[in-house]
Amino acid sequence: AAAYGLIASALAFVASPFSPYQIDFAKVERKCCGSASEVVARKVQAAVGGRSVSSDRSSLQGAVDSLQTLGSSVFSLAEASVSRFELLNCGYNTNAAVATVDDVIAQHAGELAIAVSTLRTSMTSDENQLAGNFDEELVQCSLEILKVAGGMKRDLTSCEARTRGVFREMSKRLELYRERYALIQGTSNSESGAPPFAVPDSLSSTDVAFIVARAACGEEHEGQDQEIIATLARFLPGQKGGGPGHTTALFPKATEAVTRLAHTCHVFVFDVCSAVPRRALRDLPSLPIWRKDASTQDALSYGILPQQYITTVGEHMLALVQAIEPFASDEEALELADAVMEGSKDVALPSWREFASAIGSTDACSEETVVGLMNVRSLKAYVTNADVGGGADSAEQLEEEEEEEGADLSATALFTNKWLDVIGLAVTGYLLERTLRVPHLSQRGCEHFFADYSYLINVFEALGIAGHPHPILLHFAKLFSMPVEELTFSADERSAMGRAIGASERRIGLMRGVESA
Repeated sequence: AAAYGLIASALAFVASPFSPYQIDFAKVERKCCGSASEVVARKVQAAVGGRSVSSDRSSLQGAVDSLQTLGSSVFSLAEASVSRFELLNCGYNTNAAVATVDDVIAQHAGELAIAVSTLRTSMTSDENQLAGNFDEELVQCSLEILKVAGGMKRDLTSCEARTRGVFREMSKRLELYRERYALIQGTSNSESGAPPFAVPDSLSSTDVAFIVARAACGEEHEGQDQEIIATLARFLPGQKGGGPGHTTALFPKATEAVTRLAHTCHVFVFDVCSAVPRRALRDLPSLPIWRKDASTQDALSYGILPQQYITTVGEHMLALVQAIEPFASDEEALELADAVMEGSKDVALPSWREFASAIGSTDACSEETVVGLMNVRSLKAYVTNADVGGGADSAEQLEEEEEEEGADLSATALFTNKWLDVIGLAVTGYLLERTLRVPHLSQRGCEHFFADYSYLINVFEALGIAGHPHPILLHFAKLFSMPVEELTFSADERSAMGRAIGASERRIGLMRGVESA
């Protein structure tokens, strides 16, 4: 033990210039990585600054390409920091070191999210121009932004895997070192049959590293090495102290930041893909057709045709299939984009919040009710899809349709349908909201609404997306088809959801001149 103590003291003296770095590893790393991150952040800002992306397609593509390139740059910093931690600290002060790397990655993901938001603001500054310039190329270019978030998620997953690999090896080496140190101190279990410690002729670099790290960072108390091993094990699935369901997240802030980045990218794509329907539906409440009464000329016509605003929406939904599929046909692009599609439906919620606001009841405006109104499965008890025909009759049948869709369709078609579902939900919510903003409906106006709704219902049925046409869309179509004297309100109002739907029914009744039912 005395000989070992002399060796350890000599090594600690030789490595003493590094001890301040080892002791304050997290603080020094935060400063060094922060300086490098600032350089990258300035490049990210320069990639999107001063670009007129709304009118210049090549400028948008250039910005997206730059963000994709810069997206992965932070992980070389993160992995280098982990390597330095392995070399210098050997597991000591693990929590602080992990938190530093977590902050660096999270800050970079946040910079990327700000950059994407900047592009979005520039893109949507003139909604009329955005809708007027809409074409397949714009959709495909906007979808490229998903690769920024997808690349970040992929690289974060790889970085976590490599870091856990480093921690696993450190844990094994520290366990061996702990056993040797116990022999040195004469505290090993004599019944284990382990030979007494002998000073070796040479020490491996790993042994030297642990001796130096222990001298700089260790605290002389019984069980400290076991505590470090337990700390490392918390980050390792399948290890003692870890395991499925008990593993501590390595980089929780970074994971959350990448999720926010993905949402920002979803909003960007959504704004592009929904620009045409939003412009087409914007002036719906003020159309004079809703107040017109039937005339002799109408009686001689061949029936009521869908109006231009709704055919624009329907044609756009059909055109999105051809616009999205080329991007999804690229396997690499699809893998990155599809990996960050979780939560993409959330971008449709604002349209349903607007719908809930138009309903005008307190129950409708709670977030739980808004989500319930948008969610097809939650509507089974309140409205039935037998109203107009088509759609799934129950949540169970909807699940079966989704399972069949997943089994029958290619990955390209599934990705395309995910976006059609998102845009379809938003368009439905916005159409319902615009409908409830109509101040008065004549009988002829109701007939026009029924024709318009029926057209869009047929479009959704042709697209074949599970959950579409939406049950409330079908329900409103039924209300428009009923003669005013037969108009009845059927919502079950024993819950907030039922009361919200009942309020929407009464709102349509008021539009048609029915005070109550």
